[in-house]
Amino acid sequence: MANKANGDDFKVYIGSVGSGTLLAHVTSVGFSSSRDIVDVTDKDSSQKRELLGGSGKLTKTLSVQGFYSDSASRTTLQTNHDVGTKDDYYLVYPLMDSGNSTAKTEAFEAVISQIEAGGEVAGEMTFSATFEASGAVTTVAES
Repeated sequence: MANKANGDDFKVYIGSVGSGTLLAHVTSVGFSSSRDIVDVTDKDSSQKRELLGGSGKLTKTLSVQGFYSDSASRTTLQTNHDVGTKDDYYLVYPLMDSGNSTAKTEAFEAVISQIEAGGEVAGEMTFSATFEASGAVTTVAES
């Protein structure tokens, strides 16, 4: 049976796993992974494209939408974006598997490439942000 993410408790933290500071409660999350390809087609390729396997740059991106945990978190995210700070972040979210809930943690070093904030009268301020990973995204813990 496939794992289902229970979207009512996604959280983004800054710092080391287990001792980081809560930045936001996330209402929507997206993971993206892409790899540049290396074309090695030459005149002997019979007019067909040939690619070099296992090469090219791997890019991982995390996009989130949600609510800031407090005003300090808003300032931290905005400052890190404006300055281009590369920092340690992690995302914690629950998974449901056969009725059992486990927490999954994805840790990564990243630069915030995009941030947008908004809100409505008598509503909470929301934001969206895109984190561009530097290095590997690792699954740190499941409990």
